[in-house]
Amino acid sequence: MKKIIGKIVNWILVCGLLITMIPVVTKADSTYTRIMPGYTSDLATTIPVDGTDYVATFESGDIENMYFSFEVPESSDNFYSIYYKNLSVDCRTSFTIESSVGEVIHECSYLRASDGCYYNKKLPSGTYILKVHQGNSKKGNIKINVSSRKDDVGDSWESAKKIVEGKTLQGSLDGAYDNDYYKFVVPENGTYEIYAKNLSIASKTYFGVYSSSEELMGDRTYIGKNEDGYIHLKCTKGDVYYLRYCYQYSDYQESDFGNYKIYVKNIKPSKIKRINVKNTKSKEVKISWSKISDASGYEVQTATDKKFTNSKTFDESDANIKLYSRSKGTFYVRIRAYKTIDGTTYYGNYSSIKKIKFK
Repeated sequence: MKKIIGKIVNWILVCGLLITMIPVVTKADSTYTRIMPGYTSDLATTIPVDGTDYVATFESGDIENMYFSFEVPESSDNFYSIYYKNLSVDCRTSFTIESSVGEVIHECSYLRASDGCYYNKKLPSGTYILKVHQGNSKKGNIKINVSSRKDDVGDSWESAKKIVEGKTLQGSLDGAYDNDYYKFVVPENGTYEIYAKNLSIASKTYFGVYSSSEELMGDRTYIGKNEDGYIHLKCTKGDVYYLRYCYQYSDYQESDFGNYKIYVKNIKPSKIKRINVKNTKSKEVKISWSKISDASGYEVQTATDKKFTNSKTFDESDANIKLYSRSKGTFYVRIRAYKTIDGTTYYGNYSSIKKIKFK
């Protein structure tokens, strides 16, 4: 009898151990759904593609890797959004998306507690592995969310809205994983200001500028309500850049919807279109020109020939100047506006050449 009872107890213990090894999804609370991770890629826990926030825990300091997976069915034309956040692991973590054959599709490194990363792409059919790694024997929670949707204009790199230089666009964010993308093709060489302002979104928002290869250009910019941010970028005609606007995920507040505005403009001032010349006295002329609203000042260049080989340059803050000559004769003048930002001066194009005569 004792042998039978002993076998039953051993059988119960073995079954209990096996059950703990099976990846299980259970309800945690009204905000998150708790999920048991797999600890090897072969035993990766399958995550439903349903937009639910799933939370897993590094419960032991011996565990360095968690594995999850999701499926993209054949003939799927949807876009897949994958979001990872280190909720409370007190060390750097990394998050990797791999294909079933081990090809790294996307990787985020050095994500400390409250840091997150986001990936949004149309994916070929197949199985995808999500790997979370930490090598410091820390305990804590992480969050993963996988969702799928038809692509709306502006919701992905591929369908980015076109934005043109000098035109302001207004957009809105209407959900935790909403991302807006804009595509900008550089019309001419120059330095451009790429600007965004959070008009009414209570959460902090994120604004970034990326190259056509999706490389981040400049610093990440986080913008609170009624705040703005910008970067200055030296561009070559024909270059393509993508502007991304979304929530800062660590600061997202539930049901926080709102508006923002965004624009791209060439920093250099506009070309001066009108120049007036008036002889006021003998050997004296007054030159005035159309004012450029955002100019810091103007360069007035004079010469005795149209090629300006021997020229003189005058720096003026106002849109007029008086010139004097010791002798009568014909001179030529051209003017350009300039703008100084953070110690750097940006020059506009020269005006058309104007002939002046000293009498």
